[in-house]
Amino acid sequence: MRFCYTYFKRLAAGSTLFCILIFPSQLSNSMYRLMTVKRVTADITAYYKPLPDQKSFFAGSYRRDIRMNGTGETFSGDEARVGHIAADLDVFPLGTMLRIPGYGFAIVKDKGSLIRDNRIDLFMGEGSYGLKKSIEWGRKNEVVVEVLERGC
Repeated sequence: MRFCYTYFKRLAAGSTLFCILIFPSQLSNSMYRLMTVKRVTADITAYYKPLPDQKSFFAGSYRRDIRMNGTGETFSGDEARVGHIAADLDVFPLGTMLRIPGYGFAIVKDKGSLIRDNRIDLFMGEGSYGLKKSIEWGRKNEVVVEVLERGC
């Protein structure tokens, strides 16, 4: 099921595509339950994008945090944003949409070198705010997540 309703309208100069996005939060509970493809148990951690002018770092320095968390560019080529997650692409292919308790809706846009099997890494933001949110999240084991749409 796609979360995008498309409408084509022909213009004199050519074709234009109009897209109205329907987000899962706008759906009723009964519609939402119908969209769930399956439920999966996963271990969930968090990561963030460090900035050079931060006052503190998780691993002690900007360089170490970059080595641990990356530069903020995802495997799909997009800039990491809140709502993006890293996962094992054999389990959750790029574009897979998940609902994660305590986090909300997220889409797989990245992979990590240590992300294997049913482990998910949530992007929490950048700078000191992202670091704070990542530490608050910590590590959660055996969380039941709902797969809403499987990527390709």
